[in-house]
Amino acid sequence: MVAAELKEALADHLFHWGLRPFLSDRDYDRWQREHLSPADLHQLRLLAETRHRNPRNGEADLAFYEYAAQAHIYPTLYSQRFDYYLTVGAAVTERIDRAQRILDLGCGLGILTTFYARQAPHATVVGVDRSPGSLDVARRQAAKLGLVHCSFARLDLNHEPLPGTYDLIIASQSLLQSESDPGLPSESWRTHARPSDEAAQRDFERRTGVGVRVDRIHAALAPDGRIVLCEKTRHLGRRIGFQRALAARGLCLIEPALPLRYQSVEEVTDDGPLYVLSPQAGHPDAQPWDETPERSADEAVYSQSGPAAEYVWQRLIGRSRERTVSFKPPGMASGELEWGRAGVFDYLYASRHNGFRGLQVAPACPDGIRLSRLAESLADAGQDGARIVELLREAFGAAASPPEPAGAPLYENHRAAAQAVYLALPARTVRQAHDQVLPDGRQLHIELGTSGNFFYLYCANTYDQRQLVVFEPERAHLLEQYYRDLSGTTP
Repeated sequence: MVAAELKEALADHLFHWGLRPFLSDRDYDRWQREHLSPADLHQLRLLAETRHRNPRNGEADLAFYEYAAQAHIYPTLYSQRFDYYLTVGAAVTERIDRAQRILDLGCGLGILTTFYARQAPHATVVGVDRSPGSLDVARRQAAKLGLVHCSFARLDLNHEPLPGTYDLIIASQSLLQSESDPGLPSESWRTHARPSDEAAQRDFERRTGVGVRVDRIHAALAPDGRIVLCEKTRHLGRRIGFQRALAARGLCLIEPALPLRYQSVEEVTDDGPLYVLSPQAGHPDAQPWDETPERSADEAVYSQSGPAAEYVWQRLIGRSRERTVSFKPPGMASGELEWGRAGVFDYLYASRHNGFRGLQVAPACPDGIRLSRLAESLADAGQDGARIVELLREAFGAAASPPEPAGAPLYENHRAAAQAVYLALPARTVRQAHDQVLPDGRQLHIELGTSGNFFYLYCANTYDQRQLVVFEPERAHLLEQYYRDLSGTTP
C-alpha cells in the first residue's frame, strides 16, 4: 500500500472510532462543548492538572485514562490527536513487514492497535495497557471489526515482565513519560555535548523508570525481532539519555532516526524521533547514534507578519536592497518582494496591496540562497495567484506578530541554531555578563553585548536552552531591561 493510500485507510479507521480532524481551536472547542457536559469538561481538566502536577504518580495517570475511556468522552477528547494517529500510525504500519507476533505496548483504547491488526491479518497482535477501562473499549472495538487475531491484556510494565516473545514490539509514548525531566546536562553552557557519565545515566534511568521498561521489552524480543519506538524525546538531553539506555542494552539502530511532526489542532508538535531497533550486534543496517541537536533548513530564520514585519523592516540597520520581484495575479491583490542585506543579516520583505506584510531575517550567507528561494519561487509562479498565496502562507502563515510592534526584535532565535548565530556575530563585544548555577544544578549564562551596529542578548544553559535577541541602538534599552529581568541585577 502506498503512503497516500495508507493514510486514507487510517483516516477511515479513525472515523470508524468516531474521531474527527479539526484545523482550528475554535471549531474543536465548539465541538467539544456540544458533545461533553460542563461536568465532564471540569472533571477532565481537574484530572489533567493532577497528572501534570504529579508526573510520576501512576495513580493520577490511570485515573485520567479511566475517565477518558467512557464511550461519550473518548471520541471527542482524542480527536485533538487525529493527526498524531495519522502520522505515527502510518510510520509504524510501514514497518510491520512480515512480523508474525506483534506487541503494542501502552495501547490505550487500541485505536492504532486495531489498525495494525487490520493491516496485518497474517499476524497475532497483542495490545497491553494499565487501564482496564481503556482495554474494555479496545476489546469491544476489535470484536466489532472482526479482528479475531487481536487481543488485549492488562499489564503494568513498571512492575511485571511481558509474557511471551514477539518479533515486533511497538511502543509510542509509553517508555519515557516523564516529560518534565530535563535529561542529561551538557558539559557547559558553551556546548551541547554530553560527557560519558555513568552515574548521571543511572540516575536518569532510575528517576524516569526508562531503564526497567527497556530491560523488559528487550527480554520479550525475539533474537531476530525489531522494536519500533516513538517517545517524547525531541529535547536533546532526554534524547541522549534515552538513546544511551537503548545502546547500553545492545539495541542497535537499523534505520536513520525519523523526526515526526504533526498537528494537535492548531499547535504544531515536533515529536519523536521514531527509532527502529534490532537486538543483533553487528546488524548490517546498523546506524550511528546521533547526539547532536536536530537541524532544519529554516532553523536560523526569524519571521514576522503584520504590522511588526513592516516595523522591523524599516529599522534594519544599513538595509541594502539587492533585488525586487513584483507579482500581479489576475483578480487578486498584487504585491512585491524585496530581498537584500542589512549588516550581518539577509532579509526578505513581502507586501501586498491588500495589507499583507511579511518579513524573514536570517544570518547572512555568501550567496543569500537561504532567503532567495522564496523570491525565485514567487518569480516562477508568475501569474498563478493561488500558488503565490500558498507560498506566502507557507513562509509567513505561522509567524507570530506581537501585540505591540515596537517590541518586536530585529532578529530572535530560541533554537539550538541560536548558538551558531551568536558565535558568528562579527566584532562581538561583551558589555555585561552574568553566570550562575540554578537550584536544579544547571549552569546559566546571560550576556549583553554589541556586534557592529547591533545590540544583542544571548542566554544559554546546560539543558540546551539557547536564546539570541537583536535590536538596533534606539531600542537597546529593551535589551538592557530584559537582561536585568533575567539576571536579577539592578542598574
